[in-house]
Amino acid sequence: MSTERGTVEYIIFRNEENGYTVMQFLCEDGTPIVAVGCLPQITEGEVLELTGDVVFQPKRGEQFVFESVNFIAPAGKEEIARFLSSGLFPLIGPVTAKKIVDFLGEKTLSVLDETPDILKRIKGIGEKKGAKIAAGYRLHKSIRDNMFFLQKYGISLSKAFKICEFYGEDVKSQIEKNPYSLIEDIEGIGFITADKIAETIGIDRQSEFRIIAGIRYILGTNSSSQGNTCLGKQELIRLSGELLQDVPYDSISEIIPEMLKRREVISYNPEPEDEEKELIALPLFFNTEKAIAKKLMKLKEEAETLSIDVFPKIKEYEDAQNIYLHQTQKEAISKAINEGVMVITGGPGTGKTTIIKCIIQINESIGKETVLAAPTGRASKRLEEATGKASSTIHRLLGVDMNSGSLKFIHGENNPLTADMVILDEVSMADIFIFNALIKAMKKGGRLVIVGDKDQLPSVAAGNILGDIISTQVLPVIYLTEIYRQEAGSLIVENAHRINSGNMPLLDNKSKDFYFLRTNTQEEIVMQIKDLITSRLPSYFSLDWKDMQVLSPTKKGFAGVSNLNKELQTLLNRNKGQLILDEATFKVGDRVMQTVNNYDIEWVRHEGNFVEDGKGIFNGEIGFISNIVRGEIEVLFEDGKKAIYGPGNHSDIMLAYAVSVHKSQGCEFPIVILALCGSSFLMNRNLLYTAVTRARNAVVIVGSENDLAKMVKNVRIISRKTLLKYFLLEEADAPNMNSASKIKEILKKRMNENIFPYDGNSLPDEEI
Repeated sequence: MSTERGTVEYIIFRNEENGYTVMQFLCEDGTPIVAVGCLPQITEGEVLELTGDVVFQPKRGEQFVFESVNFIAPAGKEEIARFLSSGLFPLIGPVTAKKIVDFLGEKTLSVLDETPDILKRIKGIGEKKGAKIAAGYRLHKSIRDNMFFLQKYGISLSKAFKICEFYGEDVKSQIEKNPYSLIEDIEGIGFITADKIAETIGIDRQSEFRIIAGIRYILGTNSSSQGNTCLGKQELIRLSGELLQDVPYDSISEIIPEMLKRREVISYNPEPEDEEKELIALPLFFNTEKAIAKKLMKLKEEAETLSIDVFPKIKEYEDAQNIYLHQTQKEAISKAINEGVMVITGGPGTGKTTIIKCIIQINESIGKETVLAAPTGRASKRLEEATGKASSTIHRLLGVDMNSGSLKFIHGENNPLTADMVILDEVSMADIFIFNALIKAMKKGGRLVIVGDKDQLPSVAAGNILGDIISTQVLPVIYLTEIYRQEAGSLIVENAHRINSGNMPLLDNKSKDFYFLRTNTQEEIVMQIKDLITSRLPSYFSLDWKDMQVLSPTKKGFAGVSNLNKELQTLLNRNKGQLILDEATFKVGDRVMQTVNNYDIEWVRHEGNFVEDGKGIFNGEIGFISNIVRGEIEVLFEDGKKAIYGPGNHSDIMLAYAVSVHKSQGCEFPIVILALCGSSFLMNRNLLYTAVTRARNAVVIVGSENDLAKMVKNVRIISRKTLLKYFLLEEADAPNMNSASKIKEILKKRMNENIFPYDGNSLPDEEI
């Protein structure tokens, strides 16, 4: 990092929405440079001190990319007059500026800082105009002061803009009052940043609201990193103590009852006789899972009893398609038509798509409207291609409405969907919030068919919907175990089921779609992957690298996602125009993935003469960078949406030449290349199974046979703590539920009967 002091000669480009500025800057030694970065209000002639680095852009030459700025007050009457008349302040032109400086002299700015109302005493300005000028000056000073204030705490300019926009002129007072409010109010600011500010301000590290913020932060981040919607009380105290460091565990323990009284957190104990089993949740998670349980049971009860004999219609479908359905498949179709809610679960090749197509045909033959949905765009596209019927994401089905400034859906309890049946595929990817929004929007008497693979990893986001529903058995569940789709010479489906059964996959490399390359080190893994992508696979399958997806269990390590992305970007993308950020370097042509749900980003889609626009890009969507101009990244997504990412949204996307297995859920790729590396917790059977089932045409596993064997044998998993299963049992057995401990008895009985051998657990996502 270096520092340059000088004057803004002229502004080349400026985006007023996010402050991104390109300017000609004259250094004190007379050297002109092009400076690029985010700035609040700025005008030509201002004196600045910039801190940053020189970056070479092939098309634009050297640019000084600054990360922080200090505004230097102009000195001398001429400079002050030019500054006041620069256009930053309403009603001040050259003539008025001269009057002000002539009246106040070289102390003009300090006088205006302290007593701007003095302007009304200047001849020719008067009280009314003076009041407006003073108000404009105060606003300008407030913005600058707030930016300075935030920069002192190491907050980037882009985040500082978000903070100023959220709090307005109250930034300083709000943060000095409670800096921990930033954690929940401003996306991208965590406890560590807020805690540093609090320490600098002088807030007592034993203060109650610091401890409360730490507890809430642990509950919130544990949901995003491990999918938990609650935590055991003792675990919460321990994790909070590790975060807060010098706060005694007793202090944390004593504050939790006060938080419970104020409903800042909610307690639930499935075994009241054992205090050690007490669970603590944030109200948002508790209430959402409670609402899901109530609505699911309501859908089950409200469904109009059709009692349709669907078996003759199934026979018609079999004859028309020249197929024969297994009795279990027929039962699934019958329950879908006649039950309010039902679950179909099975692995690859077990006939889920065939069943869905038959359900659609029969349901529509009796005059009922059917809609298909999935949590992500990729999963929705796969469902549409497989069934031949239009499908959409849950967000698109419900209709995103951001007109109020916050996320709302067009369809909900007061404006339900018209569909008589909703078929939701890949439900294991859905978090509790979007699932709750969907079922709330279902019409009275509507039917919900939930489809998923119980043996895949659960959603990266909060909750374990599929696992919890299946574990309780309060709703009909059909397990598909017979394999029907198995092409000659194909091993993807067979090996997936072998892995899921705890058996080693066949590794003779004689099949047409399943290959294993033996390596001993992570360096060898990366070398083999690079050779596969550039040479061996393109020549064998006649496919481009864009049809291949590299997966890794972990973000870290030489064969982890982060390094693989750097290696593959260098190998596959020779474009020179680039944007260097803290986390990555982006170039035109890069494959990228959206990593969070962002409901504010605007997009446009062109299909022939038809133009569609909207808002919202969602976690897991993949696209390619089509342009980079003045710090803005244009991304063309696979479904045709085109979106612009400004400096404030750069962190929403990541390079996606390689992605984690978790982030690949719900996706299907022509060819999957899996790098075997990671910690023992991540090298797990469920993760291996999930990776293999992402491949449509071929899968190539690169690593050691020993590591592969360990993954197949490793069923060690970390329990995902959720409340939905308890709430479902309460709703189902409410009339007879005298004690919450009965829930435990029901779950134990069903586990012992092996009704549900999968316990709904998952691994933590090491990426987050």
